[in-house]
Amino acid sequence: MANKRDLKKEIKKATDSLIEDAFYQTLDAAEKEAKKMDDLIDKIVDERFDLINKINQYPLNEKADKVKAHFNDVKKELDKMVDDYTKKIGKVD
Repeated sequence: MANKRDLKKEIKKATDSLIEDAFYQTLDAAEKEAKKMDDLIDKIVDERFDLINKINQYPLNEKADKVKAHFNDVKKELDKMVDDYTKKIGKVD
């Protein structure tokens, strides 16, 4: 099980990379595509805060296996989010 600080750093690093990629897409894009990327950046930030809140609200008085499962679920959710947004950022219409 990763500790909370490391997991939060991983979320920050992954979402920062996604936001940076989306921002660079807006520099060369038309106004319509730039608006889509701006909306995507807002969604990424919202999901980032949701994931960090899930980390902070882990099951306190539970057995270690439940706590570990909780953090593993957060990690899986982060991986899925990164995959989904990477595909969306690559598709600027």
